[in-house]
Amino acid sequence: MAADLILRHPDLDTSAVGDLDLRYQNTVNTPISSCTDLENGQLIAGQYTLLWADATTLSVTAADGSKNPNHDASVSVTCDGSTPNLDVILGASLVFSASCTTGWTAVVSVGAKMTALGVMTRTLDVGVIDAGSSSSNQQVTACNIGSDDAVECDIQAMPAMYWTQSGAGDIVDLIDNHTDDTREHSASAGSYAITFANWGNDPGGSGKKSCDILVDGNTAVATAVMDGATRYQYGVAAYDDINDYAEGLSFILADSTDDPSAVTITLTVMEGWQWVELAEDSGGSPGSWGSGPVDLTESGETTGTITSSGKAYAHTRWSPPDGTSPSDLRGYRLGLRGKSI
Repeated sequence: MAADLILRHPDLDTSAVGDLDLRYQNTVNTPISSCTDLENGQLIAGQYTLLWADATTLSVTAADGSKNPNHDASVSVTCDGSTPNLDVILGASLVFSASCTTGWTAVVSVGAKMTALGVMTRTLDVGVIDAGSSSSNQQVTACNIGSDDAVECDIQAMPAMYWTQSGAGDIVDLIDNHTDDTREHSASAGSYAITFANWGNDPGGSGKKSCDILVDGNTAVATAVMDGATRYQYGVAAYDDINDYAEGLSFILADSTDDPSAVTITLTVMEGWQWVELAEDSGGSPGSWGSGPVDLTESGETTGTITSSGKAYAHTRWSPPDGTSPSDLRGYRLGLRGKSI
């Protein structure tokens, strides 16, 4: 297994309890049987409380309220111990117990510190910050859970995004930032309509289906194979590099034979990632704040090195500039880079 860098909260960084990706805890009885990250680009940082109104209906309360598309007073669910529920929290597959009933509760965190008892504390889900101010400094831990050491490690802020359309996961496996570090920051904030055309058998003879991927009606990818594996982005055959209609984005279509012609996905690229400030760790305190990537260095190692089972610290805060007006949901994502040795 190669080097594998993940983010954890420094108070809980010795185990998976400290993970800052998707986590859950049952708080009244045991409604959630399993909770899996679909890794499809839909997860939105936040703190979510699930409350069952009856055996087939629950409410989702997001800490940031109605601006979060997961915030919903009434969600119909299947509670049978086996069926994945994909429309409760975008990007998460939730399986609920067959015993769910009125008053049962659970909490789900994305980017927030959550203890083993389900107590959540804001971390990367910074909430509302006054224009011209900064959020409180947040130290984070980059842990190498892989079997190889990692070098050239750093942490950087990138545009965050999410996409909505019930059942669209049958067509799309992933919408994400471009994988090249020279283009991963270039997605522009806004709302985009992702549609599909010319569905049929792959003319390349793969035995799979294929289709065009359109962004706001413009063909960004021609004849994308629906194989659950090929990533389409700038620089890849079939992508329109000249017009670059999906600048800074990448797509992987599901391994499916479903006709996507009637599907419209609303992709939202959130603003605000440019306001993230990062600092290297200096004895537990932040060094100089800046907007660019900062090195992640394990104590006692050369710059940018994190050994297998080792860890390094960094600091982050959010600083909306003066004059920033209230807006739709804003957000950012922190990306970790490193090379196995």
